[in-house]
Amino acid sequence: MPKYISDLIPPVILAVIVLAGLEVIFAVANASSPPVPCTLSPCSLSLNISWDTAGKPDTRPGTWGNTDSVSSEIPFVNVPAGYLVAITHVSGDEIAAPHGAMAPNGMAYALVGLTSTTPYQSPYVGPGLGSEGTFLYKQTPISQGGARIPINENVIGTLNADNIAVVKQAMFLDTAGASLHLEATLVLQFEYVKQ
Repeated sequence: MPKYISDLIPPVILAVIVLAGLEVIFAVANASSPPVPCTLSPCSLSLNISWDTAGKPDTRPGTWGNTDSVSSEIPFVNVPAGYLVAITHVSGDEIAAPHGAMAPNGMAYALVGLTSTTPYQSPYVGPGLGSEGTFLYKQTPISQGGARIPINENVIGTLNADNIAVVKQAMFLDTAGASLHLEATLVLQFEYVKQ
């Protein structure tokens, strides 16, 4: 009679049984650690940022009319340690409308952008010609009936370690003679990526 069970099982089969057992133990151990959310598939959130302004005279060379801008920080919270937020898609729109009648032949322009907290000079173009850390940048003219900037963009937007996105809105070259209402309604798809 064999002294051990292993005496009955050929060595190759015994090795397969041991390896299969280790895989089961490994799978059970990992099953107790759920995957980090937003790493296996994107998550999403929606936001709405509205703003009213009459602007102030633009004194920069080569410009005219009024100008103004606002930056709204969107802090992502509960981001797992060792991960950054990467924005992958932005959809929605930016609307702009005058409060009341615009001056005859009056015009204005609206802009919406999405950046990290530290956009900086791009190393790929000359000084003042491009910015890194800017994932979305769109503008449109505004007339009496208002304007809409449609947004449906795949982007590559990894945020800084602070995990804050910044929605930027601006109006410029404004000769409308009326204050303006600007409103961004956005859906951001994002995922967590390892630092």
